[in-house]
This record gives sequence, C-alpha cells and structure tokens, in this order.
Amino acid sequence: MDTVAKAAVLIGPRELEVRAFSLPDIGSTEGLLKVEACGVCTADYPPFVGNSLGTSPYPLILGHEIVGRVEVIGDELARLLDIKKGERIVVEEIRPCGICEACLAGYYQGFPKCKSYDKYGSKPISDSPALWGGYSEYVYLDRHSVVSKVSQQVSADIAPLYLPISNGIYWVADVGGAKIGSTVIIEGPGQHGLGGVIGAKEAGAACVISIGLSHDERRLAAAKELGADYILRADVDNVVEAVKEITDGKMADMVLNTAGGLPAMETAFDLAGERATIVTSSYPREAVSGLEKINGKRLTIKGIGGRDQRSARAAIHLVESGKYPLENLATHRFSIDETYSALQAAGREGEFDAIHVTVMPN
Repeated sequence: MDTVAKAAVLIGPRELEVRAFSLPDIGSTEGLLKVEACGVCTADYPPFVGNSLGTSPYPLILGHEIVGRVEVIGDELARLLDIKKGERIVVEEIRPCGICEACLAGYYQGFPKCKSYDKYGSKPISDSPALWGGYSEYVYLDRHSVVSKVSQQVSADIAPLYLPISNGIYWVADVGGAKIGSTVIIEGPGQHGLGGVIGAKEAGAACVISIGLSHDERRLAAAKELGADYILRADVDNVVEAVKEITDGKMADMVLNTAGGLPAMETAFDLAGERATIVTSSYPREAVSGLEKINGKRLTIKGIGGRDQRSARAAIHLVESGKYPLENLATHRFSIDETYSALQAAGREGEFDAIHVTVMPN
C-alpha cells in the first residue's frame, strides 16, 4: 500500500501547490478512501479566485464530489458505515455530528442545521490528517463521514454527477413542490440546472423549460437531451412572452433559479404563475425590484443549499440506471497536477464549453 498521498493544495487565491502527505495510521473508527474521481463543483471556484472561503483558512484541499474505493477500514467504522474494504462509495460533503437535534431530525444539510458540522473540501490541512478534500489520491474517513455505495459499473467521471442530480431532485420536487403535470422553469443550464431538469422529469412535470444565454449552446443542448421540452436564450428571446405562449398564459408552477444575478431573480417573478414557488440557490447582491409580485401573485420564495440523504441515494440509483445520457455532461477530465486548469474550466475560463469537470488521480 502507498505511504503518501499526492494532493493539490490551495494556499491562496489562484495559488495551488501539489504536495505529498503521509498517510495516517488507521484505528478502529477510521478509514482511508482511495479516490477515483472528484467532480469540480462550481462552489469551488470562488475560494479558488479568493472571493469566498467560508470559515476555513488557507491552505486546504478543495473537492467534495468524491468517489472512490475503500482502501483501509477499521472494524468499528466498517460496522457504523456498513462498508468494507474494496467497496466503491461516494462521500457526502457534510460531516455532521449525528446526535444533535438537527441531525436527528434529518436537517443537517439545511436549517436548523447541525451546529458542529464541517465539510469535506473546506477544512484546513492543519486539521490532522489533512486529507479532507477530493483533489487528492486519498481521503480520510471517520465516524462523521456520510457515505453511500455506488455500482462498480458506473464510469468514474460520471459517478460524481450524483451530487448535482441529487440537488436537482431535492430542489425541484421536495423544496419546490413540482409534481405530475407541473410546468417547471429552470434558469441556468450549469450542472445544477441540468440536475434540475432531471429532477423535474423525475417529478412528472408536464413541461420543463431550460433558460440560458446564447453562449450556453452546449449546455442547452444537454438540457434538451435530458428531457427539457423547451430551451430559451435570455439574451436573445423575450423569455416572458415565450413562456406566456408556451403555457397559454398560465406561466410556471415552479421556477428554479440557479443562474444567480439580478436579471435572473427579477425575471423569475415574471415567469412565475399564480401561487407558484420560486426556489433560488443563489441571490443577487443588488436590490431586487418586482417584490410586489410576491403579494400580487401569492408567490412562495425559498432558498436552498445541499440535499437530503434520500435525494442523494435516489440520484445514485438514476446514475446507475443509465436512464439519462450523463456521458454528455462529463465533458472535461484533469489529473491532480492539472487541478488549476480544472478549476479554471469550472469557472468557464478558457474552456468555456465545460459542463461537468472532474479531477482524476489516475
């Protein structure tokens, strides 16, 4: 077995170093995962460029869409997590305490949330044994890790897609209330917006509309392949009038805003029909106009972040099923040595057509 792990360490804004870390001795409540692939979430881009780092200081190993095989597992952790050496698993981003009121109620991802949780991909390397991020050859496991098994048959670069798909399932159906016969509009065709298309189809939506920009052609084409009934370009089409025509004036039952920014949020108010729900995964920093439509249309506005375990496991089953052409989403692959380029691609620097980016150690 290896004695060291190579990892890409973010030491400051746009400063990455590839370092070697000694692998720790593993006790009965610990384990080591040999990483096969780690998806590059768009949430990794802000800390990469220095815009946001949450509460964790540099240096750290980013990456939380983690897929790998159990390399070493202590007896007690194997029992607690129901996994064994050699099994293939995905690792949830959140590491909850598991015993507080929020955890026992199943809300460790949201509010009220676990008050003592932390996250893979956002813990500093000063927190031993340092291997807390997926842009590494190995990731450390302990009793706070939340894992799920995934089929050996799924391609390594496709398996991390369970995370944006699980978000889409949770945000559209559970939070947004989409159901059979609904009209669902998704602003933004990034990986989470595309996950939202899948979530809407799985919920039984009768009409799914994906909205992007004219430079999103590859992403909008992917949305169509995943089942979107209509695609619109907000910088070319009059999207409000187009939706009015598509829906015979009824507009959307549910709008998912993954695009962020002021125009998308303000447009969401116009796209929503009477008593619709708007779910937003991001918010503009500017003042939003059109708030009077919340009362006028009796709208419900919900913010979200993360997913529940039920949605994560439903997404894994979808990935394993081959029901959707997910290979079209896994567009870019990089090694650990190329993590800088991977993060650039996720931020649409240079590799503008990237949909889902993966860092693969081998």
